[in-house]
Amino acid sequence: MYISALILLASSLNAKPEVTWLQVDWPPHQIVSGPHSGKGTYDLMFKQIVDRLPEFNHTYTLSNLQRVETLFEQGHTGVCTMFGTIKSQEREKERIFSNAVVVGSNLLIAYVSPSLDNYASMQSESVDFDQLASDVRLRGAYQPNREYAPKLKQTLTLAGSNLIAQDFTSEVNAVSMLANGRVDYVIDYPERINFYNSLLKKPVKIHFKPIKDHEDPIVSYISCSKDPIGKLVVDSINEELPGLWRSEAYLFAIRRWLNNVNWDPIQKEIEALQNQM
Repeated sequence: MYISALILLASSLNAKPEVTWLQVDWPPHQIVSGPHSGKGTYDLMFKQIVDRLPEFNHTYTLSNLQRVETLFEQGHTGVCTMFGTIKSQEREKERIFSNAVVVGSNLLIAYVSPSLDNYASMQSESVDFDQLASDVRLRGAYQPNREYAPKLKQTLTLAGSNLIAQDFTSEVNAVSMLANGRVDYVIDYPERINFYNSLLKKPVKIHFKPIKDHEDPIVSYISCSKDPIGKLVVDSINEELPGLWRSEAYLFAIRRWLNNVNWDPIQKEIEALQNQM
């Protein structure tokens, strides 16, 4: 009723509610340049959402992760993130979250040199990340300005760690840094690493290891500003999600770049979400 009332009100004023979508150069999910432009995971999924929301005027602006956080902190109205936002208590103070829109693999340690397996922190099936990040013989890299679990965040920002903050974009290739020896390891999502590897003239052999206590799949969302338009957008998205979660095209988009990743836990999480809806 609430959604219908607002839509009717907007129609009576001869105007559709306008939502501004914040795009981020975030391959392989949002790809804004190159041969795969517009064909990222979130690009494909987002088009399926937008096509089902003709009651809005959709505008788009290219941003970055830091700018996205700032816009919500400043209370801008009528803005939404595209796919893939991680929910946290801090973020829920300033924005509204949809139901789950994406399931993917958790963060992993990616590396090229097999000699990394000889380090004490890498001896177990899952990496002791605190130990890895404190090893002065190594250098690692991570993407700043995105949401990390509290314990990971604490280690990433710890003084004296071997980690550097590095924005990985269409121009800054994480796997190229590994292959050139600029860093020994990268903490990132495997589909991102696989994508960056595919862009190299000579792709390299990538090794992945899960991080201890962070093996479960990641569920993410669309988020919108805390205002009537933001709520209207989220409510409309939630109405469409049950059908989308059963769409072959939607599930294809999720899996598009998840080669060389254990699909079983992700599939179980997807099935659980389908049953909930």
